[in-house]
Amino acid sequence: MSLLLRYLGSGSLVNATPHDFVLPCDGKPPADVVRAALAPRFTVTAGGRARTLRLAWLDTFDWRLYHAGLTLAHTTGSRTSDYTLTSENGDQITAEASGLRWPALADTLPPGPLRTRLLPITSVRALLPVARAAATREPLTALEKKFTEACTQIARPVSPEKS
Repeated sequence: MSLLLRYLGSGSLVNATPHDFVLPCDGKPPADVVRAALAPRFTVTAGGRARTLRLAWLDTFDWRLYHAGLTLAHTTGSRTSDYTLTSENGDQITAEASGLRWPALADTLPPGPLRTRLLPITSVRALLPVARAAATREPLTALEKKFTEACTQIARPVSPEKS
């Protein structure tokens, strides 16, 4: 993932690691909670329109990925279908692929770093959905009062779904 930082009109592209935070909303709109949390340092504005995503987390029947400290998430939207493997320390490998059906072996994924990382762990075991959900993702732009700009997104659960 890359992050665009702007300083007095010029921009720099830097590598960034996404982080997930859970904020209690207590019935308030999530965007308002994020704005309040960031207010001491940032001005938060809408960064685009909200969109609904479907999420599925995949693992083997015996939880091989979980026991290896990994999480494999499949995110689909109107124009996206991404697989993201996340390690315990937050390192991520992402691949785009569409039209895959689960359960299936890891070699169903397109060739590349994601598949290469999964094959030795899953071996001959199929990946299958272990959890599903839908979420609304709302992009926000956080402007630092001094000079930088960063983009963030709010993903609020819509509903859990049966696997």
